[in-house]
Amino acid sequence: MNIRRLPIVGLVSLTLTAAVLAAAPAALANIVIGQSIGGVKLGDSEAQVRQVVGAPSSTLDGSFLYPTSVGLRIGFGHGRVNDVLSFSKKQKTSKGITIGSKRAKLKRAYPQANCVEGPYGPRSLYCAVVVRLHGRKSFTSFLFGTATGGVEEIELGYGVGLAQELMKLHKS
Repeated sequence: MNIRRLPIVGLVSLTLTAAVLAAAPAALANIVIGQSIGGVKLGDSEAQVRQVVGAPSSTLDGSFLYPTSVGLRIGFGHGRVNDVLSFSKKQKTSKGITIGSKRAKLKRAYPQANCVEGPYGPRSLYCAVVVRLHGRKSFTSFLFGTATGGVEEIELGYGVGLAQELMKLHKS
């Protein structure tokens, strides 16, 4: 047995282990429009959520709350994920939209997004992209709190989202 080869084998093994561990959080860092945020999919069970992101730091009104390092709030209905809210820059869409992205970048990336006045008055904006998932409408919405600021939160859920509901109200 060559003693000099042993440290190299150990180093290669350690490097591969580090690569696998580094890839795990990266796999969670994505938003699939109308389907998932951070690997948590609409319709997942509580057990599936725990497998993907671990145990929540707390719960509130049936939602799992995760620390700012994870930046997620996951809501359930009948034991299944029905909405996910992200506050984390780690999460981004395939087109690069994340917390802090500007309105113009969102509109270039998703020209089909419908936008309406947000909850903070005329300078805030909610924009939503609506798709169909397993025969149901689902949405991914982006909240801009100010006219010049970037995305403050990204929400995924079933239905058409707050932006679409607000559009109906403005047309009435």
